[in-house]
Amino acid sequence: MASEEERAKILAEYMAAADKDDGDDEEAEFQDFDDEDDANSFDDSDSDDDGGNHASNGKHKDENYAVLDGSLSLNDEGRLVFSGLWCMKKDLKPTSALPDDASKEKKKTKFKLKSKQSFTGKKFSLANPLLADNKPRTMIFDGFFTTDKTDTVQPHRKIKEKDVEITFSQGVKMRKASCDLGSEDKNKNSSSTEGDCIVVKGKGTNEFGSFVLEGLYETVSDSKQSQHLTCSKRYKFVGSTNDDYDSEDDYEISGDEAADLSELVGLADDAELSVEELRKKYYGGGGADDSKEEVKSPAAKKAKIIDDDDDDDCGF
Repeated sequence: MASEEERAKILAEYMAAADKDDGDDEEAEFQDFDDEDDANSFDDSDSDDDGGNHASNGKHKDENYAVLDGSLSLNDEGRLVFSGLWCMKKDLKPTSALPDDASKEKKKTKFKLKSKQSFTGKKFSLANPLLADNKPRTMIFDGFFTTDKTDTVQPHRKIKEKDVEITFSQGVKMRKASCDLGSEDKNKNSSSTEGDCIVVKGKGTNEFGSFVLEGLYETVSDSKQSQHLTCSKRYKFVGSTNDDYDSEDDYEISGDEAADLSELVGLADDAELSVEELRKKYYGGGGADDSKEEVKSPAAKKAKIIDDDDDDDCGF
């Protein structure tokens, strides 16, 4: 059997070893904590970088929309006509640069808008389609366009458009370098010619939905019989109205539902009463005169509640 001194020595060695193990554990935990912090900080930086890339990609992501490339002109009836060819922005290329098949396909996607208002006998200039004092002029157009080959109903079918509203307004003067100047003249004189800019905006509806038009052109001369105009055409897609939906709304009881619930509880209580007790409850005493009156039937009230529930299911 060990003496007191030996027992004390063994206990001291045990405590020293235990303290050493605790210190090693704490150091390991501290090291693990530092490593975890380093990993988290690395992950955070990665997350920030990804978020920046996503935001950048979203910001610079090309939006695809229809491009109407055509011209403005007055027809024999004195009506303003905007007609030409259209394509999606991603497919926008000069016709001369397209293969023969693609060029033929592009020529099939036509559009035409004709004003309801006629300018026969009235002074109207494509170079200045505005009203007096350069006030914006709004006109109503009817027309059509033909779909492209991706139309699932029928490729190249005609889609009518009625009451398309187009407004012409004064824009900021555009500075455009003269194409007639030689390279030496450009170096000597870098000034650019200025032209009035006409802003074109419109809106309308067809079977695909509501859309908006945006474009502009620089006026050059009153003598021109037509004016080149390119517009973008974007459809307005209605967002979901359930963005603010709260799942807790499913558990809220409206006033009508609470009333129905109370009525059901009352009907359950009435089912346990006798006829005499029902008369006393609803007619206060059950006299001879009261017995002549018609007793309200719980079954009828129950049927009414069921009818109301059916209406709720139908969405009325």
